[in-house]
Amino acid sequence: MKNRIKTIYILAAFLTIVLPAGCAVARADNLQFTASVNRNRIGINETLQYVLSVEGAARLNQLPQPPDFKNFDIVGTSRSSNMQIINGRVSSSFNLIFQLVPKNVGKFTIGQASFTYGGKTYKSNRVEVEVIQGQKKPRQQAPHRMSRTLDPYERDQGIKDNIFFKTTVDKTKAVINEPITLTFGFYSRINVSSASLEKMPTLSGFWKEELEDSKNDREVIVDGRRYGVTEWKWVVFPTTTGKFIIDEAKVKVQTSPFQSPYLIKSNPITITVGDFPDEGRPDNFNGAVGDFKMKTKLAAGQVKVNEPVNLTVRISGRGNVNSIPDLDINLPPDIDVYESKSTSNTFHEKNYVHGERIFEYALLPRAPGDYELPDIRFSFYNYRTKKYETVSSGPLKLKVSGIAAMPEAVHVDKGTVRVLKREINHIKPAPEGELDSGGFLYKNKFYWLLHLLPLLVLVAAAATKHRKESFKKDVARARATRAKGIAGKLLRKAAKLLKTETQKEFFAELSAALYEYFADKLNVSSSSLVIDDIVSILEEKLGDGAPADKIRECLTTCDTARFSTFNVSREEMKNAYSQAAGIINTVERLWKRAG
Repeated sequence: MKNRIKTIYILAAFLTIVLPAGCAVARADNLQFTASVNRNRIGINETLQYVLSVEGAARLNQLPQPPDFKNFDIVGTSRSSNMQIINGRVSSSFNLIFQLVPKNVGKFTIGQASFTYGGKTYKSNRVEVEVIQGQKKPRQQAPHRMSRTLDPYERDQGIKDNIFFKTTVDKTKAVINEPITLTFGFYSRINVSSASLEKMPTLSGFWKEELEDSKNDREVIVDGRRYGVTEWKWVVFPTTTGKFIIDEAKVKVQTSPFQSPYLIKSNPITITVGDFPDEGRPDNFNGAVGDFKMKTKLAAGQVKVNEPVNLTVRISGRGNVNSIPDLDINLPPDIDVYESKSTSNTFHEKNYVHGERIFEYALLPRAPGDYELPDIRFSFYNYRTKKYETVSSGPLKLKVSGIAAMPEAVHVDKGTVRVLKREINHIKPAPEGELDSGGFLYKNKFYWLLHLLPLLVLVAAAATKHRKESFKKDVARARATRAKGIAGKLLRKAAKLLKTETQKEFFAELSAALYEYFADKLNVSSSSLVIDDIVSILEEKLGDGAPADKIRECLTTCDTARFSTFNVSREEMKNAYSQAAGIINTVERLWKRAG
């Protein structure tokens, strides 16, 4: 009876703490409810893991009802959930896990659990377990079992002695764009009911990438004591020079469903970011850091005059490929070059980030001939060898056939010039208001305008070059400046999908526009952004005026509409579009005011 009451309390705690996972809409007849154990034969002093699995449920309104564990004591509970999207189909699963210790030796049957979903009750399978005598273990005061009778001071002291949260980096000194591996480790010598990340460092001044499948559970020895540790790894790239503090992260820990949560903090870490060394720096170095190689390809080796041909430049390797700047392409004067697009693809490995950046150019030859295109050279700083390196494309040959393109003809008024059978041509007098043929040239305003025009062009060119150079040195400022323009392009793509039959595509573009905009403004990767991070950072920078509620509402609406099977009206789509555009305009205005 006592164990049944304990089970009810544990389930009640889970109902108040655990939020059901999954946003797929599933049919009840596809639902599977099963029970399993990690072993069917255990020793009397060993722990049995009993798992109730629910697959195919869209939303859990209540947790499964476990069977009567009359021959076992419950010593721990946990849960896990998973959602997958494969070929547009969404599947979800939920596991409720019990850690059981047998009371007696013998063969036991764990009865059926029950689960109600969609008005229908499901029963799990029964599980057979054999408990053998095994090897007797000496009883001792185990550090992982804390008494519920501890007073708050004793409880907190016990947690401090047996749990800690630690932040480590693989280096504390780096140059701009050099990857730094950031590891968050949760160490524990006691069982915990739940542990959740409450706050991650803001990582201001860094571009961050969370390594996929980086979560790692293992055992380590710290100061002669054995701990279980769970680690999460990130790779961060500093975007400017200076000293930066990676502030504390916070984890909320609950050692028992019957105890109040306890908050633990990680240690802050100082990172010193220096500039690139002057020694050996190539003239064309623009701040790329990593270990890269380059491949180039012409779509065709032979074309006709005025027939475009694509040139593809692919740079790949370790490092932050998003920070690779535009390339300098020098071509013969008879070939015009137009940059069509550039894309970046980032991939995550266990301890590093690599990827590729692809530049595509359209070449337009204006005259026939056999051309050898000059080398395309790309220089970068290899953070592993601490040296500058340069890769080049090698010569590319292009054969152009046909007739040279004629320059654009100058329009001439037929009444201006007449050819006569004599040496004198009659010149038509200038109309009133034009240049007076009898006056002094220096007194005419057009004379001075023509002389000043080249100077103005030079000033504008110098200002443009200075702006580009400053953007290359300050990636964060460049991204923030261009954020609205890039988001505007994505919004225009979404506007073309304002039809109910393209609902999912519309909301996908709308969501991408907002996430890309905030990623550029905050100088982070869009793949690592979550709504809470966006709101938290904007409120810190913009103050109370930040449209936090509208951001949450709009992004939530986009995510819901993308995966929902219900249709959204065109009017609702228009309202979501207007709200997204309004959010961007509001943030732009407040951002400029905040400086």
